[in-house]
This record gives sequence, C-alpha cells and structure tokens, in this order.
Amino acid sequence: MPVLGYVQSSTYEFSDGVHFFGLLVPELIPDNDTLFKITNTLHRVLGYTLLAFVVLHVGGTLKHRFFDKPENDVLSRML
Repeated sequence: MPVLGYVQSSTYEFSDGVHFFGLLVPELIPDNDTLFKITNTLHRVLGYTLLAFVVLHVGGTLKHRFFDKPENDVLSRML
C-alpha cells in the first residue's frame, strides 16, 4: 500500500511533491498518466480489500467470543 501510494503520488501530473506523514519525499518516478491511473485503481481496490479483511477478522473474533464454546474464545487469549 505505501509503495502504491508513493508511485501514485509521484506519477500524478499536477503533483507538488509526495507528502508522507508530513515529510516531503522526492519524486523519483516521472509523470505518467497511464501509470497513475493503474496505481490509483490498485491503491483504492487494495485499500478496501485490506479494510474488508480487518472487518472479517474482527467479526470472526466476535463470533468465537459470543457464539462458540468457551474453549474457543480467542479474544481472552489475545488480551
């Protein structure tokens, strides 16, 4: 995700630099509209995919906590 974000920001035609948590990182990749569109799509799709995996993981933990046998309670082992 960070690499895709960097490439996306670096290849944007109207970019004023790559900002990474308040730091201005140099642009090492030249402006390229095609590469920007590809990385923009990948960054967005993989971001939502990561979010879906986090939600599924939390949902699975809650399922084990409230609906399974007490010995399958993974939340108590994690805490």
